[in-house]
Amino acid sequence: MLIALAAVFVMLAVAVMILPAIVNTESGKGFVLDLVNLSIHGRIELDKLRVGWLSGQSIDGFTLRDADDNVVISNARLDAPDTTLLAALFGSRNYGQIKASVDEIHVRQSKDGPTNLEQSVSSRTSGTRKSQNSSQMGLPADMNLDLEFTAKRITYESPGLDRIENENVKASVRMSRLSTINMSLESDVTQAGQRSRLQADIQIDDAFDQAGNPQIDKARIKADVQLPNLPVEAVDQISGSGGRISALLGPKLDVNLKADGNVGDLNARLVATSQYLNADLQLGNDHNRLKVKKGSAVNLQLTPQAYDVLAGIPADASQQVRLLRPVDINVYIDQAGIDQRSDQFDLRQLALDAGLTMSEVTWVSGDSRHYVIRNLAIQFDKTSGQDDISAALRAVAGTAGEAQPVEFKLTAKNVFGDTDNRSLVVDAVDLPVGLVDSIAGLDGRMAELAGSVVNTKVELQADRHGDYTFRGNVKSDRLSGNINGVYQQEEGILQLDNSS
Repeated sequence: MLIALAAVFVMLAVAVMILPAIVNTESGKGFVLDLVNLSIHGRIELDKLRVGWLSGQSIDGFTLRDADDNVVISNARLDAPDTTLLAALFGSRNYGQIKASVDEIHVRQSKDGPTNLEQSVSSRTSGTRKSQNSSQMGLPADMNLDLEFTAKRITYESPGLDRIENENVKASVRMSRLSTINMSLESDVTQAGQRSRLQADIQIDDAFDQAGNPQIDKARIKADVQLPNLPVEAVDQISGSGGRISALLGPKLDVNLKADGNVGDLNARLVATSQYLNADLQLGNDHNRLKVKKGSAVNLQLTPQAYDVLAGIPADASQQVRLLRPVDINVYIDQAGIDQRSDQFDLRQLALDAGLTMSEVTWVSGDSRHYVIRNLAIQFDKTSGQDDISAALRAVAGTAGEAQPVEFKLTAKNVFGDTDNRSLVVDAVDLPVGLVDSIAGLDGRMAELAGSVVNTKVELQADRHGDYTFRGNVKSDRLSGNINGVYQQEEGILQLDNSS
């Protein structure tokens, strides 16, 4: 009896020992592929499979097809020379170096469902399987991994978007006992005929606890992401802006994002430059409050061509307000912060202390008169927890030969509060009426009524129909008194009441 049991044990041991050799044969490989293909919606093809108890593992010529026999993954290879089956059987998580490569990956996003890749590898019996308890999802604390991945081409298609092609993809993940994770990515990206390059280096420390469970709040992140020569035309197409972003920024955009800190206390610097843009933003995150720090600035040059595109003015239009020369716009920020609740921003908690300056603005109106604004400075102010936001403006403005100092303050009330009680207060000092005529396209009618300059304080309140009720006072060389009434926007009718 003992001899029979010993013989059975020896036979089982020999079978286990020679199992990798069996799998490595053509028939063994075919048997494994049949088992896998019967369990998934797609189909896997494989040229070579090498496994061993004491040697490394390798796969060559891996191809995945979807249910319609379209190629999803073409000619993938994997080589894990430091990973042995025997070490894994005894609990070793030191996987050493792993190299993976692929010729092509084609990913198609369906309109309302998964991608073709997800569908192809999904289990035919997935609906009957029970999900694992989250407490069982931790990674081994002693895991060591050095993974390198390359791809000649990865394409992504989605309804409503131009096809995205990633070529010369290089990625790596290095993990040391879960304490430090280093990731890098390089790729040439092409969309809408425009080509750019993505480079990213990310280091994460303390991403997992001792049990191998993620600890996002304690993880420290250090990232450097570069997007040189980003095609703005592709951004235009994705956003559906009709060319406005390209007109504003120029054809190419260079973006560099650096970040350092914990998720709840992250510091970042975003630098974006293009033909017309130079932005340098110092960003921070204090738990649920996002901040733009002092010293952040945005410089933008607005060209006459960009103004025409933004304003929707045809190139051959003559009776329109036209910008005559480029304008330099400079935005500086002393303080900006906003709270984030779940996936939304709490705009009522917005705090803003920022300013804007412009170089000389010169334009011609439909009546061929030239107007100018010089030394323009605007200061924006919003206190956290308040519903109002204000802007104070100072400039020298008027017709090209008769410009004079002007200042006014705009206060938008209840912007973040009672929607039925929102209003705009305009407090203007020495406002050139011809300037208002030009901007509003009134062809001098306002100047004929009020004179050359006006001082006024008016509060406008919009109703649900888009009409405006206004009340206030006005003083000029031709007018003096109260002004109260309604402006019906759709009909273009101005009605004054008896108190005016």
